Amino acid sequence: MKKRITIIACLALVAVSLFAAWKDGVFSVKETKADERGYVAEIKLTVKAGLIAKIDYNEANKGNSKWADKAYNASMKKMAGVSWVEAVQALEADLLKKQAPDKVDAISGATELSTRFKELAAAALAKAK
Repeated sequence: MKKRITIIACLALVAVSLFAAWKDGVFSVKETKADERGYVAEIKLTVKAGLIAKIDYNEANKGNSKWADKAYNASMKKMAGVSWVEAVQALEADLLKKQAPDKVDAISGATELSTRFKELAAAALAKAK
């Protein structure tokens, strides 16, 4: 029994080291150019034990964040069936689960947002190599 526990513990350590692809720290990327509506996207990823532990994604226009823009979110929800906040929350949750930007599912009705999110996440993780 003791031998079995030791083997399982060793396998767990190997698994963690295989999936721990990044160095620990906070890695951020911000777009250098605003989109056609004046918004600039930014992402900050916190890596702990080699895995993405926290994600902060935002799009802002002259300091005004889409997180707080109720009119923008209501308009997007009406037109696309999903608000910006809902889409970002889903993207962040999927990235935390899958630990790979290229495996994150695009959100229906938020294709442009999904693409920006995944590109910025990949760029931030490139800094963590």
